[in-house]
Amino acid sequence: MVKIGEFNTVWGALKDSKNVELIFNCEIKTKKEKIVVELVTRDIYNLFVNGEFVSYGPARTAKGYARIERLDISSYITDGKNVISVHVLSNDARSLHLAKGAPFFGTRILADGEMIKDTDDFHCYLNTDRMKKVERMSCQRGFLEVYDVRGNYPEIGKVSVSCPQLLERRTSYSKNSVKKASYVLSGGVEKDENNTWVDDFTKLLDTGEWLEAYPRKECDLVLSEEFVSFNYKKEVVPDGLRYEVYGFPHVITGKFVIKVKVMEKTSIWVTFDDLLKDGYVRFNRERIIHGLKWTLETGEYTLYSQEVYAAKYIQLITDKCVRIQDVSIICVENPDVMEFKIPPMEEALRTIVKAAQNSLAQNAYDLFTDCPTRERSGWLCDSYFMGKAEYFFTGQNKVEKDFLENYLLYDGELFEHKGIIPMCYPAQPPTKEEYIPAWILWYVLELEDYKKRTGDNEFVERHRQRFADILDFFQGYENEYGLLENLEGWVFVEWSKATDFVDGVNIPTNILYTEALRAIGEMLERDELIEKSANLRQIIRDMAFDGEVYRDNAIRVDGKLQITPNVSEFNQTIVAYFRLEPEGSKFYGRFKERFKTVKKKVHPAALFIGSVLRLMTLYDMGEYKLVLEECKEHFLEMAELTGTLWEMFGGNASCNHGFGAVVGKVLCEAASKLQKERRNV
Repeated sequence: MVKIGEFNTVWGALKDSKNVELIFNCEIKTKKEKIVVELVTRDIYNLFVNGEFVSYGPARTAKGYARIERLDISSYITDGKNVISVHVLSNDARSLHLAKGAPFFGTRILADGEMIKDTDDFHCYLNTDRMKKVERMSCQRGFLEVYDVRGNYPEIGKVSVSCPQLLERRTSYSKNSVKKASYVLSGGVEKDENNTWVDDFTKLLDTGEWLEAYPRKECDLVLSEEFVSFNYKKEVVPDGLRYEVYGFPHVITGKFVIKVKVMEKTSIWVTFDDLLKDGYVRFNRERIIHGLKWTLETGEYTLYSQEVYAAKYIQLITDKCVRIQDVSIICVENPDVMEFKIPPMEEALRTIVKAAQNSLAQNAYDLFTDCPTRERSGWLCDSYFMGKAEYFFTGQNKVEKDFLENYLLYDGELFEHKGIIPMCYPAQPPTKEEYIPAWILWYVLELEDYKKRTGDNEFVERHRQRFADILDFFQGYENEYGLLENLEGWVFVEWSKATDFVDGVNIPTNILYTEALRAIGEMLERDELIEKSANLRQIIRDMAFDGEVYRDNAIRVDGKLQITPNVSEFNQTIVAYFRLEPEGSKFYGRFKERFKTVKKKVHPAALFIGSVLRLMTLYDMGEYKLVLEECKEHFLEMAELTGTLWEMFGGNASCNHGFGAVVGKVLCEAASKLQKERRNV
C-alpha cells in the first residue's frame, strides 16, 4: 500500500455530482524523453493527449481506496504545446458497476522521473454537452450518454477533497487497437409515437427512486421513448430518417468512435448489440437500453463514447444531413489474454477456444466481470471459473489478485453481518438483503484455488479474520444436523429449475458449505473443520441420495425434515464435481449419460453454471472425448455467431459472459490429453 495523501485530490465546486462529467486540462512543453501521467479517480476517466485517446479506467477497487494509474504518454507528445485532458465522470448513484462514494481526481505529470505538473496545474471545466437528467442504462450500470454538442465548457472552481488510500494497479493496460466496422445494411425509419415498451425495468425508470435516478417525467430527454418510436423499414423513407448497420467479425468491447460530417444541425441516434434480429439492432433485447445520442451543429466530428460497451453491430439512425465517414471501436481488453496462441486442433474446436479467449479478454480488464455491457460488474462465482481461465490463458493471476484484494478490503458496511460478502464488488446493492449465500462459499473455494495456483500464501493468510466472519455467519443457520437451513438473502444456485428448490435445506448449497469448511480447514490448518466437513458429507449422502440420484432439498413437515422429490441436474453435477459419492459408484455412470436411464424427472442444468461445471467434471473423470463432443454441441453455434460465449443457451441475455472462458481451458486440455492417448496406442 502506498503512503496516504501522495496525491492532491480535488473535485469541481458543484452542489450535485450525479451524472456529471468534468474535464481537467493542462498544457505542457517539454523536451524530456519519458513523460508519464499518474492519476487517481473514483469513477470513470478517459485520458486524451492532443485530442487523441490514451486510456480508459480506472482499475476499480474497494470503497475508500484508489489504484494508481501510470501511463507513459511519451509517444503522444509533440514539439511545442501539448494538451493533457482527463474527462472524469461521476455517477453518484447506486449501481453494481461502481462503489458509490464522493468523486475525486488527482494527478501528476512526470518528465524523466521528475514531477513537472500536478493537480493544481489543471483547469477544471464542466462538460455541459452531456445531458445530466437522462435515464439509467440498466439497473446495474449508470446513466445513458446523451449529448447536445456545443463545445463551450464553462471553467469552474476546484475544491480539495480527501485522498483515498492508494494501491498499486497490477493489471495490464489495453493496447487500444482500433477495429473498423464494415457496412452491413440500411433502410428507412418511420416514427410511431404509439409504440410502447413496458416491463419491470421501465417501471423503475418511471419513478427513478429505486435506481437513484431521475424520474422520466423530470428527464430533459427520454431516450428510450425515442428508440421505441422507431419502426424500421427496408425502403428508405423520402426526406425521413434512415438507419445504417455496421458490423464486426465478432463481438468487441471498447469505446465507440464515429466520424461524421454534418451539413445542418441534426441528431444521431446509436444503438448497438451482439445480435442482429429481423434486419436491425434491437436496443432493448436485454431489457435494458443499448443506446446513445448526439445532437450536432454543422461541421465534422469524431464522436467518442465515454463509457465502454460491447457490440458486434452498431446501428446509426440519422437524416439526410449526415454523412457517416467511419464507425469503429477502440478495444479495451486484457492484452495478456490476447497473447495466447491456440494450439493446433480441428477448426470447430479452435473456434470455441477463440470465443473463450475473446470472452475472457473483454471481461478481465481491470477486474473479472460477468459481461461488458449490461453490468460490467465484478461477480463472485463467475470469478471462480475466470481465475482458472486467466491462469490458463496468461500463466498468471494479476486480474484475480486485484479482484480478490478488493473483496479483502471490503469493510463490511453494506450488510448487518461482517461474514456477508457482497455478491459483486465494488458495488452498491439496493438493499441489505441483496446477497447470495452460495456466492460467499464459492469465494472461499476461489481463494483456495488461487493459493494452489499461485503459491501466494501470504495473501491468503491475510484472510484469517474474513474466514472467521464467514464461519460465524453460516453457523447461525446450522440445524441439528449441522446443515444450513432456511438461508436468507437471494438463495440462488444457477439459472435453472434448481433455484426453485432452495427452501429448507438446499443440498447443492450444503455441499458447497462442506467444501468451504474443508478449504478453510486446510488453508488455516484447522483439523476440526476438515472433520466437520467429512461428517456433513456423510449426512448429506444419507439424507439426499435415493439410490439413483440426489434430491435437491429437504423441508420441515410437522417439525421433521423430509426430503422432497425435487431433482435437478445441477445438484447431480455438484455431487459429481466435489466427489460426494465414493469412487466406483454407479452414480458417475448415470451422470456421464445425463441420467437418461433414470425414470424420475431430472430438470436440466443451465449454461450458467451447471453445463460448464459438468464439462470440468467430465474432464476430471478422464472423459476427454465426451468433453469435446459436448463443447461442440453447446458452444459451437454461439461461437460462430458472436465469437464469444454466452450467459444462457438462448440469445435473450448476455452474449459475452466471462465465466464461460474456462471452457477454452477445459477444451484445450482435453484435446491435448486425447492426442497423447492416441500417440500411445
